[in-house]
Amino acid sequence: MIKLFVFTDKVKGDGKLVLMLGTIAITILIIVVLILGTLRYFVVRGGRGIQFQDPLSFILEPKRLVAKATRTPEEAINLSWTREEATHLSRRTPATKEDVLLGYLKGETTYTDCQPDKLNRQIYAIHFKDSSAVECATRMWPLPGVINLRDLGGYSTKDGSLTKWGNIYRTGHLGGATDESLQILSKHNLSLVCDLRSLRERTELPDRVPDGATYMQTSIYEEDQLSAIFPKLLFNRASLGDQLGAGYIRMLDERPKRFGQIIELVANSMPAMFHCTAGKDRAGLTAAMILSLLGVPRATIIADYTLSNLASDALFDDFMSTSAPTIERFGIPPDQLRPLFSANPKWMTDALNHLDKNYGGVESYLIHQGDLSKDAVEMLRSKMLQ
Repeated sequence: MIKLFVFTDKVKGDGKLVLMLGTIAITILIIVVLILGTLRYFVVRGGRGIQFQDPLSFILEPKRLVAKATRTPEEAINLSWTREEATHLSRRTPATKEDVLLGYLKGETTYTDCQPDKLNRQIYAIHFKDSSAVECATRMWPLPGVINLRDLGGYSTKDGSLTKWGNIYRTGHLGGATDESLQILSKHNLSLVCDLRSLRERTELPDRVPDGATYMQTSIYEEDQLSAIFPKLLFNRASLGDQLGAGYIRMLDERPKRFGQIIELVANSMPAMFHCTAGKDRAGLTAAMILSLLGVPRATIIADYTLSNLASDALFDDFMSTSAPTIERFGIPPDQLRPLFSANPKWMTDALNHLDKNYGGVESYLIHQGDLSKDAVEMLRSKMLQ
């Protein structure tokens, strides 16, 4: 009798325990649902009525271009130049370095190449009566699976020199590069790939590196920096642009030695390529400082930066292909993330002005704060200026 009473009491005790645990679990579930519902409400509410400027409206036309090449919708390439007395036109690819005569000229200042190679890099040379020549190429290089890939050649400097084509490339990540693209890059003798992304970015989407190129992990920040803007992303998306602009200055202040290291590597290993995820922000700052060291006018540097807006839709689609579930989970309308994929000239202008005001300019910043050697600066100029 006593044993039965004890057993019954134990069963009752276990039942109370189960009931208590169930009540706690239901209470926690209700609290979680309420928190998520409240969060979703404020997230959606915080994004209502936000309007962002079209990225294409930020594009600036680089000034003082001696020669220009543009690709038409029909895949032809239109060439134009400012000097008269042109005698003939030739074309070469960095892969072969062999000049091919396209035609003779009688002083024209335009020409259309109707049968260009659609994927290989092509550099055109316009020859003049005085035996001089000017080179040009399409700035964007549309390789399959690679976004925002372009050349830093063809820009006039303050002293009248030109930056050389086919030596320094900036781009988005190489994680989506096709086998065909890798083969083409290999033929162009690419020597170096600097990956500016964080550990998380590299892990989630590893680079595909062309044969013959040395791959260097040169993260601006090794840790994931998305957490820095996540509160803005959720509750104050109207300020995303300002947050990105402030991030440029923060990178410059906190990571000068890494920028110095990247530029030293590029100066000593051409043809070279550097990239972040989109090829816009971290790569944009790196490109702006390289062009500054080469003596390219500030207005041209800002214009080069804004060319990333030509790739904004592709960059946005690339981001959403992996991040859409997370964005939808928080109820964020995708279009409200557009500032993350824009290149507003104000952000780069403010960043370079910050270097002028606080460090004595780009060169002083890189040498004294970033430990960039003067020999590397001279090497960069000797290889990139003509």
